[in-house]
Amino acid sequence: MKRTLSLLLLSFICLNSFAQNLILKLGNGDKQSEYNFYYTDEVAMGHPYFGIKGTEVITIDKPVLLVEAESSQNCYLVNPGDTLVLRKIKGASATTVTRTNKKYTKVQNDEFLFFARLIKEIGPIRIPFTCPPDFKKEMSKQQRELKIRAMHQARLKYLKDYGARYKLSDAFTQYCRSLFSGVLIQDILTLCRKSETISALSVKEYAKDFDELKRELIAYPSAINNKQYQLALVNLSYLLTSAINEKKYSVVSSLITKHFTGGDKEFLLAYRLIMLIREGKLSVEVAGNYVKQYSINYPRSLYRAKVSEYYQNGVNAKKASTNTATVLINTKGNKSTWANLITQNKGKVVYVDLWASWCAPCKAEMPASHLLRKQYTNKAITFIYLSLDEKQADWKSSAASLKLPEGNSFLAEGDFEAKLARDLKITSIPRYLLISKSGQIVLPDAPRPSEAILKLEIEKLLKN
Repeated sequence: MKRTLSLLLLSFICLNSFAQNLILKLGNGDKQSEYNFYYTDEVAMGHPYFGIKGTEVITIDKPVLLVEAESSQNCYLVNPGDTLVLRKIKGASATTVTRTNKKYTKVQNDEFLFFARLIKEIGPIRIPFTCPPDFKKEMSKQQRELKIRAMHQARLKYLKDYGARYKLSDAFTQYCRSLFSGVLIQDILTLCRKSETISALSVKEYAKDFDELKRELIAYPSAINNKQYQLALVNLSYLLTSAINEKKYSVVSSLITKHFTGGDKEFLLAYRLIMLIREGKLSVEVAGNYVKQYSINYPRSLYRAKVSEYYQNGVNAKKASTNTATVLINTKGNKSTWANLITQNKGKVVYVDLWASWCAPCKAEMPASHLLRKQYTNKAITFIYLSLDEKQADWKSSAASLKLPEGNSFLAEGDFEAKLARDLKITSIPRYLLISKSGQIVLPDAPRPSEAILKLEIEKLLKN
């Protein structure tokens, strides 16, 4: 399958600006291994996971950070025109990635391998949301921060030692320092607030630290295209606006404008607006006015086109509610349409799980989905599982092993090229939809089954 994605820019690598293929291939004799990677687009949206079977060809026009969707978080800098060979080593926690191109200098190849070597020696770049065992529940806020900062210093020391050994470019070193500073801010804020094993800290405990944390972010000329830096900005912005209803975008934007400047400000204004649009929290008319105003205020913004694109996606999502062109196939091979499915479930809330047999993150959410479905037994809600597999055999086999309910399990004819998928701009999965009792898609990018906020959204729709 060939896909075109908007990906994370790493502008310090000098390459041709026109689109080229990135080819990912399985190593010799590797037929069974499952590989899952993700990227982000330039406004840090989503985690477009995709699996690789045989050879995957992706068209890109900028360098990207390829991240393995495993606990190791292994990642590599890859460029347009690269050919990568993937191998699973028995007993290893991460995939071995080899770049076969011979056009690179030793410095460039050492930079390509830097993150994989760092992770092997120091550990994952980000602390996972499940708190590591060495962060004890009774640890104080200060103790947790000291431990996080110690991890940050270890990464910086590794970068310094690596640079002394392999002679990294100044631009690459500066990029890594900016990235690590973003990781530091994220871990301080998210580990202490979202961990499963540590009591959540009040946002108010960090609100007073906003200015200090913001000063710790290390700027870099292309940091606005640095995912970790971007996400640190996002977390700081939510800290700043925690006492405000986020639907009041005009108030949110005023605060962001007051505390951020330049590309950081333009990114945050775009990100917060896009999130409101994606989550269906603004009407089409209100969102359209904000999008228009953004374009007027920032005519040269790097994010102007993305804001408009996500707005149009939101408009298309509303239209997709009544789309009749997408054919659905049930487990018996019978065909129906998306429109018929929506009509049959009028009067009920519908939660749609878009998945595929090759998508490891999709399958990882299934236990939470089964539990949620049981909790809503005899309620006015239907759970639909819609596969975007290319082959019926792969879908049926995986659906059976996952014990998906046959009556609500379907294959979308055309996979990612199905009209429904195109209307909703579905280029990555897992993806979830929430549909109201009237048959309208109200959340075209709904929370995952494992996210607590999903229940709140479902309850609101059940009451209407």
